[in-house]
Amino acid sequence: PKSVNQVNAKGELPLHRACEAGRLELVQLLLRKGAKLETLDQTSKQLSAYHYACMQRNVGLLEFLYENKKYCEGFKTMGQHQRTILH
Repeated sequence: PKSVNQVNAKGELPLHRACEAGRLELVQLLLRKGAKLETLDQTSKQLSAYHYACMQRNVGLLEFLYENKKYCEGFKTMGQHQRTILH
């Protein structure tokens, strides 16, 4: 559905907020409903859900994303200053 990829007033997607909050079950639900991991927020930082999870040092969430091959490609997603989460 469109609402899972709709930005809030701050320019963030529901998936960004779920990753920032460390809500693995919510992240899984949003992904099943069609949320897009690689989509950058519309803030000046231009971060993806991967960046939000990494900034929170949420190892469990990052492991889930990495271990599920359909999600691990996003680790190459470039954010602000053309940096991946590994930079």
